[in-house]
Amino acid sequence: MNEQIDDVEICILNERGFGFTTFKVIKPSSLSSGSITDILDRFVQTLGFKGLGEQWVEMNRSDAQTMLTKLLHKDLAYGSEIMTYHRARRLSNRFVRLFGDEARYFTNTKYINSRRSWSPITKSTFDAGIICVDEEHIGIAWVEDED
Repeated sequence: MNEQIDDVEICILNERGFGFTTFKVIKPSSLSSGSITDILDRFVQTLGFKGLGEQWVEMNRSDAQTMLTKLLHKDLAYGSEIMTYHRARRLSNRFVRLFGDEARYFTNTKYINSRRSWSPITKSTFDAGIICVDEEHIGIAWVEDED
């Protein structure tokens, strides 16, 4: 499993060569007590980001994959293509498949197709991504862009 995680990480970080991308998958043992929002907040805080508390938005697996595809495909500031849609879809699928069927998915926006309404976790002008949580892992694929 670690080899799969490393391979997906290398691909995403190398191929989304615009803005800043955070990718991390860990075992949640040190984060596992408390509510799911507490766990999410502690996880992002270990990465230097701000927690969102009750503002985290849960989504289903399909929506999480769609969102990550869009974030890998085009930048948040201008909508410029970073990689082909097909490649972005393959990478987002590989990331989501790192987590079990029981995984839960979270983001900072309620609207997959809108960049206007989100709760930032970084100091960047634009940021969005997904966090996946299952019994064995918690992982983040998050992008930051500037205008």
